[in-house]
Amino acid sequence: MTRPLILVVEDDPHFGRQLSDLFDFLGYRTEVAESGPAALAFVETNPVDFLLTDLMLPGMSGVELVKAMREREGGDRLPVMMMSAIYKNPRLFEKELRQLEVLEFLAKPFSLIDLGRKIDAVLDDDVELDSDAAITATGSWRLDEIEEALGEARPDFDSLGSWDRKSLVGLLNELFRRHAAGVLTLSHQKSTRAIYLLNGYPVWASSEEPEETLAAVLVDSETLDGPAAAALVRQAAEEGIDFREAVVRGGQVSERALVSAERRRVRRVLVRSFAWAGGEYEWAPGDDFVDRFPIFEVNPVPCLAEAVLRYLSVDELAAELLERSDQLFVEGSQRRQLGSYLALQDGLLGLLDAMDGGSTVGDLFTRYQAEREALVPALWLMFTLGIADSADAPPAPPQQLAVEHQPAAKRSIPPQPLFVPTPDELVGAETVRSDDDDDDEEQGILKDYLTLMQSDHYRFLGVDQSADVGAIVRAYSDRKQRYRFERLSGLSSDARSKRKELLDRLERAFTTLTAPSRRAAYDAELKAREQREATPQPGAAERLRTARALLSRGDIHQASTVLEELAVRHPNSAEVLCLLGQARHRLAAGPHELPAAREALQRALEIDPFHARSLRALAEVARGQGDERARRAAVEQVRDLDPDDPWLLSAAASE
Repeated sequence: MTRPLILVVEDDPHFGRQLSDLFDFLGYRTEVAESGPAALAFVETNPVDFLLTDLMLPGMSGVELVKAMREREGGDRLPVMMMSAIYKNPRLFEKELRQLEVLEFLAKPFSLIDLGRKIDAVLDDDVELDSDAAITATGSWRLDEIEEALGEARPDFDSLGSWDRKSLVGLLNELFRRHAAGVLTLSHQKSTRAIYLLNGYPVWASSEEPEETLAAVLVDSETLDGPAAAALVRQAAEEGIDFREAVVRGGQVSERALVSAERRRVRRVLVRSFAWAGGEYEWAPGDDFVDRFPIFEVNPVPCLAEAVLRYLSVDELAAELLERSDQLFVEGSQRRQLGSYLALQDGLLGLLDAMDGGSTVGDLFTRYQAEREALVPALWLMFTLGIADSADAPPAPPQQLAVEHQPAAKRSIPPQPLFVPTPDELVGAETVRSDDDDDDEEQGILKDYLTLMQSDHYRFLGVDQSADVGAIVRAYSDRKQRYRFERLSGLSSDARSKRKELLDRLERAFTTLTAPSRRAAYDAELKAREQREATPQPGAAERLRTARALLSRGDIHQASTVLEELAVRHPNSAEVLCLLGQARHRLAAGPHELPAAREALQRALEIDPFHARSLRALAEVARGQGDERARRAAVEQVRDLDPDDPWLLSAAASE
């Protein structure tokens, strides 16, 4: 019987990979598409059994995607769930969700384990979806098994121990990479902080420090004045209720402002934990706290970057980096997974690109000499998180004596018959292995992961660009035998996870290079990339300054060209995306051309939800589209960030 096929539409590759791991473990086939158009292209030739889609997507929204799916033959029977990290309240889309018969709206972050139970219930023919009890059926699979499949079974540190600032970075990174759920309690002398994590993301925090309460955050952001906050604190104590409940009852703070403040509070507790030089920690796995606390997701990578910049000694970190000064600055195993989350200062925007340019670590200190105070923490964190790595420079080629060139005799090569592999040849015969081979095999997997994951398809397979289909099939067969799931026993959970990623990468390379049309498109893309890399480019910071100058003097077309290039090379820069959205807005001839501007601004806000310029620009774009609800939402977010923002006056005057 064919396993059900789940189509996941998610533009965050890290989260998409988590969902794919989950559904693969549960026995489903999974396809991850990063946009609505890509999802529609996939279903043209692949009937799917379940659709899980994000609401905010490039190209078209999740609502538009589901509408298109419903219009297809048989689409009215397709089970659909929708999710969003930006819009938490399904009441905003209640009409659309009902009309499109969406089973459930999931506010990110949510428990992957609970999601698995729900999808099991939907796809199990024996389960009736008439009650909440049915849709949260526990299913037949074991919690500890799925946690192990997702890398959550046992982190690589003891559940009790001591920490210092550097090791705390490692602890939080380990939990993030393993998609862990649980509570990390940090103690120092007589004070404690607790960080609650869901799928690796901090979602709640508790602290005994008075500066880290919700009241303190609301006062610091000038959302409440001091006397009003103190009155609410007294009211909460007198009535025996939570301060947050007292704020909601008082009606002095909007729901949106309260959510923003809660998220800032979680971030503040996490970052300020590094103010302690060290202490003791306790890790307690589990996600039962989701029933006791509200969830406010915070991306840990920017938090770690801020903490390292504020609390770790630049001189001490620089001493560690100097040991690598003669080594090449190259991609790390986590660049693809975590690189987009690292918000670099404008002066360091070219740092990620330097991995591809053959620079040494010492070269970076020379190139970014004026940015040393920001460069050192950024480099140290990139090495620690695995975004970057260092490698010995290749030795200079030995000198050879010149010899008189003699042309080789020409010989004819008989035509080779087309190689058509049998199924056995594709998979290869299973080899006998002993427990003594486990260490060597694990080292081989880790080495392949470090050296091949970011390479092109040809280098990954070990063939050149002129290889025929037969050579590609043989190379594929050899590697697939090496990465087969049946040989996972005896390896660590980290090696098993990396082997799965290598196998997924192998399948992508094989399907691309054995289809003539796909291979031709891929070769063209490689050629274009080589040409771009061969052309010297100005520094990213300089290009950004140029774009700002072009915008200010009204040269919108040229500014847009510069910003489009920057957005490709720096997709994690909220500032670049904000300026690109503004340029697209000013170039738009009418409402039908505004979606491109809105897409860039929404991507900027996904990276930095508190980017005021992007919120202001989004309000203007939404007004041009006639989307009054989105315009009001953006205006309210600007007001929450800064009630005295002069732009609010012009926004009110234009209503």
